[in-house]
Amino acid sequence: QVGSYRRLELCNNADYSLATHREILNPTSWANNDIVAEFRQGAFPSGTAWIHVMGDNGYEDSIASTEIQIGD
Repeated sequence: QVGSYRRLELCNNADYSLATHREILNPTSWANNDIVAEFRQGAFPSGTAWIHVMGDNGYEDSIASTEIQIGD
């Protein structure tokens, strides 16, 4: 989102404040109830990870998250 703090982050913890590994994902479209992003695994190992939707206020607050499985 141009001019906004909103972003998506791939994290290694369901609790954003406890995540020790984070990667920013690039959204390709962003609407009220639908976000599409380009996925890049980066240095994340295969296994469980969480995508956090970060808020618009500039602080490190996850306003929503979803669990995903990376790899096989």
